[in-house]
Amino acid sequence: MPTNGEIHFEGYGLSLSGVSVTVNGNPASLVEVPSRGVGSKAARVTPEPAVNAEVILSGTFCEAADNCDAHTLIFSAIPADSTPPAVPVLTVNLHDHADTSAGVGSCVGDAAATLWFHLQGTPAAAGEALVVHVVEVADGVDFGTPFRTTARLVNAADQVMSVRLEPGVVMGELGGRFCYRAFDVDYAGNQSAYSPVTCAVCHARAESGDAGMFSSPPEEPQWMGADVVAGGPCDVGGASSSAGPSSAAMASGSSATTASSAVSTASSTAASAGTADGGVGVAGDSGCACNQSGAGQCGFLLGLLLLNTLRLRVRHPSPL
Repeated sequence: MPTNGEIHFEGYGLSLSGVSVTVNGNPASLVEVPSRGVGSKAARVTPEPAVNAEVILSGTFCEAADNCDAHTLIFSAIPADSTPPAVPVLTVNLHDHADTSAGVGSCVGDAAATLWFHLQGTPAAAGEALVVHVVEVADGVDFGTPFRTTARLVNAADQVMSVRLEPGVVMGELGGRFCYRAFDVDYAGNQSAYSPVTCAVCHARAESGDAGMFSSPPEEPQWMGADVVAGGPCDVGGASSSAGPSSAAMASGSSATTASSAVSTASSTAASAGTADGGVGVAGDSGCACNQSGAGQCGFLLGLLLLNTLRLRVRHPSPL
């Protein structure tokens, strides 16, 4: 972690109030900062550690009444990073697929449509703070309170992220209810400018039906010429096929209802950063786990989103 780095946490019922912090054995503290869509909480160590200082975090990372297991996290500080990442390039596709339901008690929610985000960006170079893609989905053009937010560690020049939409979310004609933008932020808190806002998708495909109980959302389809949205950003020179997506309004699920305005992450949290589908613990249906004692919240600390460290150990881990 850079000396000016941010530590990002993801989970349910998180609390940093009881976490003890030392830097080279001397007492320190965590000061919460905005997470900017990367995890549930973020914090900086204060006073700022020196280069190569050993930082130790210990605690349950939840409220005492939740009866969570204790964890100890140890890492070493690398030089500060003050260079903002480059602006990512964002492309959006929409798949209105058959409704899926993972069943009662599953950490993967029901889904009736999926937004697929293709991003081009620049991974961190050696010695730099790791970079994270963040995509915001707004209800219209108001990004003050995003409808959905999803994030993924940038470890390749081209990456794919997704947001599942539950049954009943009204998308409008070809998903036209929503607008999208992306930015990159690194673990030193440096943020890029936003990508241009787009309210049109490149490809769209509508399918009907119900996949039934204990079903999973499909992977992104192979888009065909007929899927190119007429007048959209991928309709180069009006070349979309006449057999393209219907202009009829598409709603996720069988009924068109008023969509929830609640702010939430795109899907269930991943156990650690860099997972195959989600990265950074906030995107991808990677499942979750619960406190086996039966008390407290589900998955109180599913991932410490701190990968840009020279050293990271977890002592006395126990299954969540």
